[in-house]
Amino acid sequence: MKHYSRLKTMLVASVAALTLSSCLDTDDPEFAITGGNAYMLQETDSVSSGLYYRFLPVIQVMANDAIADYSCSVPSIYPLEMEYVPNYYNMYIRTEYSSAYMVSEYPSGNYTVQVANEAGETASYTISFPAVGKSDLLGYIEITEAPSFENGRLSVAWAEVENADMYYVYIFERGEELYPVYISARISATSYDGDGASFTIDQDDMELYGLQSGTQYNVCVVAVSESTTSTLVSYSDKTLVTL
Repeated sequence: MKHYSRLKTMLVASVAALTLSSCLDTDDPEFAITGGNAYMLQETDSVSSGLYYRFLPVIQVMANDAIADYSCSVPSIYPLEMEYVPNYYNMYIRTEYSSAYMVSEYPSGNYTVQVANEAGETASYTISFPAVGKSDLLGYIEITEAPSFENGRLSVAWAEVENADMYYVYIFERGEELYPVYISARISATSYDGDGASFTIDQDDMELYGLQSGTQYNVCVVAVSESTTSTLVSYSDKTLVTL
């Protein structure tokens, strides 16, 4: 039940707001891709000359049978790799995060993930990332009040982010860079005034998300833009918080 709940959180609840239009294609209805989503991760650094951007297409695919083989075709020579998500019986794969895979030029184009099971049955998932202009990119996420956890409430404040349509607060296990174990409720950018936000994380939530009391986790603010032809997602710097 815990595995299902965490998968639902990662693949359904959180990514419903981040899913792009896609094309699912299967060669045999007995083996199929049953869930897929994609967005463009935008890393933004504030430097003396202005803002510096790097990008990584994030693609996640789930099948109804164990995936024995997988590959991802990309629009150009580009080091995008996929990996199995732990604890999901090789039925769930995702983009492997590495700073070496991030590029400074927006990597637009079509990406197709091909998967096969042990029987050799195949399926594919295709996603398109149209070009995005610099004026449509997300701004830098400035944390104005560091994340804290007191009396069962997680609190953090940040300045309003240019081009953001919504915000989330993510909790990561230490050492994880891309995929969270907890995702807050959606915060609309039109209702956020820079005063911060707080969320109750009670014992039921701790059990649901596999969080441990007295353990340190990384917390960050996530800005999302859906105003362009592609969904953009940007993380703030992470801060260690003890729950």
